[in-house]
Amino acid sequence: MFKEVPIARCLRLAFGGGVAGLALVAAPALAQDVQRGERVEVTGSSIKRIDAETALPVTVIRREDLDKLGVTTAAELLDRVSSNNGGGYNATLALGDAARPGFSGASLRGLGSVNTLVLLNGRRLAVYAFDGGGVNLTSIPIAALERVEILRDGASAVYGTDAIGGVINFITRKDYQGGTIEAGYYSTDSKGGNSRTGTATLGYGDLAKNGFNLFGVFDYRKQDEIGARQRTFSNTAYIPTEGVNRLSSNSVPANILTSAGLQNPYANKYQGGNGCNPPASFGISATDARCRFDYASVIDIFNPSESASALFRATVQLNANNQLFVEYLHSENRQKFRVSPDPVSESTTFNTGTDRVLYPKTGKYYPGNGITPAIPGIAADSGPVPGFADIFWRSLSAGPRTDVAKEKADRALIGLEGTGFGWDYNVGLMRTQDKVTDSYVDGWLLESKLLRVAGGLTPKQPGYSAAVVAAGGIDPAINPFSVTQDAAGQAAIDRTKLNQVVRVGKSTRDSIDGRASREIYNLPAGPLSAAIGAEFRREKFDDVPGAVLGSGDIIGSGGDLQPSVGSRRVTAVFGELNIPIIKNLEAGLAGRFDHYSDFGNTTNPKLTLRYQPTTALLLRGSAGTGFRAPTLVELFNGVTQTNSGGAYDDPLFDSSNGPGKSRCNDAGGAGFNPNFCNAQLKIKQGGNTKLQPEKSHQFSAGFVLEPTRDITFGADYFYIKQKQQIAIINGDTKLTNAQGNGYIDLFNTTTRTSSSPYAADVITKVDPFTGVTVIDFVSAQYENVAEQITKGVDISARYRFPKADYGQFTTGIESTYLISSKNKLKADPRFTENIGTFQIFGPVVRYKQVISLSWDYGPYNAAAYYNWSSGYADSNLNLAGKQRQVGSYETIDLSSSYTAFKALKVTLGIRNLFDRNPPFSNQNQYFQVGYDPTIGDPHGRTYYARLAYMFK
Repeated sequence: MFKEVPIARCLRLAFGGGVAGLALVAAPALAQDVQRGERVEVTGSSIKRIDAETALPVTVIRREDLDKLGVTTAAELLDRVSSNNGGGYNATLALGDAARPGFSGASLRGLGSVNTLVLLNGRRLAVYAFDGGGVNLTSIPIAALERVEILRDGASAVYGTDAIGGVINFITRKDYQGGTIEAGYYSTDSKGGNSRTGTATLGYGDLAKNGFNLFGVFDYRKQDEIGARQRTFSNTAYIPTEGVNRLSSNSVPANILTSAGLQNPYANKYQGGNGCNPPASFGISATDARCRFDYASVIDIFNPSESASALFRATVQLNANNQLFVEYLHSENRQKFRVSPDPVSESTTFNTGTDRVLYPKTGKYYPGNGITPAIPGIAADSGPVPGFADIFWRSLSAGPRTDVAKEKADRALIGLEGTGFGWDYNVGLMRTQDKVTDSYVDGWLLESKLLRVAGGLTPKQPGYSAAVVAAGGIDPAINPFSVTQDAAGQAAIDRTKLNQVVRVGKSTRDSIDGRASREIYNLPAGPLSAAIGAEFRREKFDDVPGAVLGSGDIIGSGGDLQPSVGSRRVTAVFGELNIPIIKNLEAGLAGRFDHYSDFGNTTNPKLTLRYQPTTALLLRGSAGTGFRAPTLVELFNGVTQTNSGGAYDDPLFDSSNGPGKSRCNDAGGAGFNPNFCNAQLKIKQGGNTKLQPEKSHQFSAGFVLEPTRDITFGADYFYIKQKQQIAIINGDTKLTNAQGNGYIDLFNTTTRTSSSPYAADVITKVDPFTGVTVIDFVSAQYENVAEQITKGVDISARYRFPKADYGQFTTGIESTYLISSKNKLKADPRFTENIGTFQIFGPVVRYKQVISLSWDYGPYNAAAYYNWSSGYADSNLNLAGKQRQVGSYETIDLSSSYTAFKALKVTLGIRNLFDRNPPFSNQNQYFQVGYDPTIGDPHGRTYYARLAYMFK
């Protein structure tokens, strides 16, 4: 039986503020190491200490906890950490998002990936090449990890003052010997989303006996897609009972813009029933004159992916006190994104409303020419261009718009660590690189080829619109009124397809760093310890879209993506003192000086206090400042035209017939214009070279109480204030938001103006065809938008039951309660509370927790986890015009394992035991409909099995 010694008790107090619910309090193995007098370094300090205690709150997740959780990626792990909240990014959000396909980032305190510093063994990783600020969690191999330490106190003077939300340090195994081969299979109850995993781990050599250790890990994972139709909560964009109607007028069979509004020869009004081609297209009433395409029914809500990573580490014991180490990490990640087929109409051509998609009256598929029925009483060519049908079509026969993002990440490090001249030291030379390519592989149509424009002109070039008119419409062999095509029609469509690499991004970081620590003087209360360090790094970022992305020639794409190129150099020096004041009371002083080649100098101090009046109680606190220079993307990203996530009625057009006369709610009649009604409006977003750095100050205070060796309770209060916060206020948010201060929210139909603080960002024009002033685009570039204040409490508790003949039970809870997360935008002097409200890239929820119960009995163990997060105000009002609430989200995960013959380990588990669907949300920001993909996992109940063979 393990006998606790005082140092081990202190260690449990130090980590007691961690994820107690995950049984993360002081492993006996680490305590035994400490008994031998080994000094250890804990994330947040460069000073090695024999008791491993610091004044900063650190969550520790050990190897055995990773196994019990059943997670296969670092992103899945962080989803189960309560301090990781909204404002992040996951790969499924890249459906239809041209900006960051393939990226999954962390967001401590809900402050976003750029404010969360991610490390591997205490050093930085490459930022994702399509993001420029965050580390892609997919590149980190779970199988290589010994533990994960999460410093919940932000703006580290040790690692970088850009860590405003906190630090996540992934720590790999160092002296591993033997080998493990493991395979796993994960199967969902509702089909779709199955995955397979395989890992191989090998370690050879004992540092103490052989003087070296070689360690390698290979990790592989393949994930299947989940189609929207495979889940009842996401299979349609039309939920009238909840006021959700995201059906598209770009339909198949194609709608036609006539003098009587949008008409369709197959509509309910003319067919006496639903002849529109359900379930993909249908009418919403018996008298509906048009067909509406249910785009959500044909998309993937979870993208298929395949990833592989390999980590190699070699350590050579040069002498009794010094080691040489070499570390290399390579990872590859491939993700495929499939969204609805191209919407093809004058609403989706680059020059909206000008370059029309026309079908000639002489074509065999023109309504009334013998194949496609005529529209009773209405000439199909009575629209804007005589002799042509102005079509609003969905290119179903071209297939879904599909792109593939491929990432290759490398990190090479060589270093020395040990002791010399009485100092503990660690120095390293490192290069990191992340390269991502995005390829359009199916379904994307080139506008100029579809419209048969001569001379190689593209939509942004002079003379293009005249060439569209001269071309005389699309190839008449194409049948826009049918789901299928004959050979000639399909060939004509295939000729318009784009299939090539469209974007290449690369980020690199070269760095050299070193740090050293020692006890420098004996004070009456104990030794005065110091640490010093320095770092130099050179960062470069190149995100170069292909010419086709900048041409505006891709129908239904992200617009005209522009290149981002930038570089900077950063030099830093830092120091740290640990000062014993009186017995059991210590103060820590740390400071960091950074010189940025583009933003000058900044100095940021930090003060910590740690007081342990008794062996059962630890009190701690800290205060410091932070500094985050704009990322290279935030500075240099080119201004890009894209579309709003939601579909809106342009209030200027809608009210142009006078107060109380809605043109868009004219039941699809002559007043309705799909360019301005239920339309995805233009957004222009990009970098801003006039940005100023973010500055912050933060404070934390807490305690850990351990009345007995089996009971631990901890709580830590945190406060973070950011000034000059850098962000893009999303174009959708500027149009309408939960606070009700968007342009549409505050639009006055009498004056035809808006009192919104974002009104200056909504740029208008006079439409040349209707003569009406309408919205041209919404400006949404990076800007220093706000002051942000975030405060809350981390709470954890753990109880280890008395050991019995039937084994050892341990239970615990890890939770975060956010008191406030509010900001004050420069356009609005009022602070707005964001806790519990819908936010782009994820709501910041009030309360998030994990409760665990584990059982260990010899070769058997089992664990149960109850994950719960509170609800929040939805994106849009309900049918009664009142704010609706998204419900809380809870899941229960089970796992059990048995180790036979000390060599074969079988693990069985269930995720989401009760098959809880994500709570309903009426959000309209993402391609997914019916739920919020930032918090809801669409997999449902998932069974998994893993088999591991261990050898020496």
